[in-house]
Amino acid sequence: MGLFHRMVVRVLQFTDTHLFATPEGRMKGVDTSACLAAVLEHAFASHQADIVVLTGDLSQDESKESYVNLADMVSRYHPEIHWLPGNHDHKPLMKEVFGAYPAFRLELSRQIGPWRFLFLDSAVEGRVEGELSAAELERTRAWLLENRSDCYRAIFLHHNPVTMDSRREDRMMLRNAEAFETLLAEEGGVEAVIFGHVHQDCVQGRGGTLFIASPSTGVQFRPTATGLTIDRKAPGYRYIEFGTDGAIKTETFRVGSLPEGLRLLEGDL
Repeated sequence: MGLFHRMVVRVLQFTDTHLFATPEGRMKGVDTSACLAAVLEHAFASHQADIVVLTGDLSQDESKESYVNLADMVSRYHPEIHWLPGNHDHKPLMKEVFGAYPAFRLELSRQIGPWRFLFLDSAVEGRVEGELSAAELERTRAWLLENRSDCYRAIFLHHNPVTMDSRREDRMMLRNAEAFETLLAEEGGVEAVIFGHVHQDCVQGRGGTLFIASPSTGVQFRPTATGLTIDRKAPGYRYIEFGTDGAIKTETFRVGSLPEGLRLLEGDL
C-alpha cells in the first residue's frame, strides 16, 4: 500500500449546489452560485484534500449552462473531482459538459491506499425519490466481493438510504434502501455511506456502518414529522478523514450567516 498506508485519506464533499444557467437564478430566494463560491473559498483555504466528491443535485434548472458554471468554479480548486447525479440533474448534459474538464472524473470506484470508494447512481429520471437499479446493486455486490480483505470501504450516492426522522416515512429517500442495506450486511458491511439530498448534517451509526448526510452549499432543510421545511442554518460542506486503521473523522463547516434573500417558509415544503 506504500506511502498512503501511513497517511490519512482526505475528502471534501460538496452537495446540492442547485445552480442555474444565469446569475439571476434563485432557489428559495437564495443566490446559490454566490453561496457555492463562498463555500469553495472557505473549504480550500481551510483543508487539503486527496479527492473532491460532488454528490448530486448540482443543477436546479437542468441546463447546460448551470453545469458549465459549476465546472468552471470547482475545477480551479482541485485536479480530481468525482461527481454523481441527483434528482434535479440531467445526466446526458452532465456527461457532455464535465467530459470537457480533465479534473472531472466519471469513475465507478476509486482506490486510495487502504480505502476503496464506490460511487453509485441513485437518480431516477422524472422522480424525486431515488432507486438503485438492478445493475447498480449487482455492481455493488461485485465491488464488495472484490474488496473483501486488506482494505476499508465507503460508498457515495445522492439519495439518503436511511430516514432523517424516525417519526415519518421519507418519501424522497432511496426506495430500495432495505435491499441496499441487506446487500451490505450479506457482504460484510462498509465503514461508511455518504450522501446528500437532505440538505442537512446528520451522522447515524447502524450495524457498524456510519450513514453520513451533508449540508447543502446553499439552502438548508430540517425534518419535521410530516415533511421538510427551511432551516435557519448557513451554507456548508463536509470534510472527512479516512484513517489507515479504518477510523473515520468528519466535520461539517458552515460559511457566514443565513444566505441573503432566504425565504423562511412556515410549514412543510
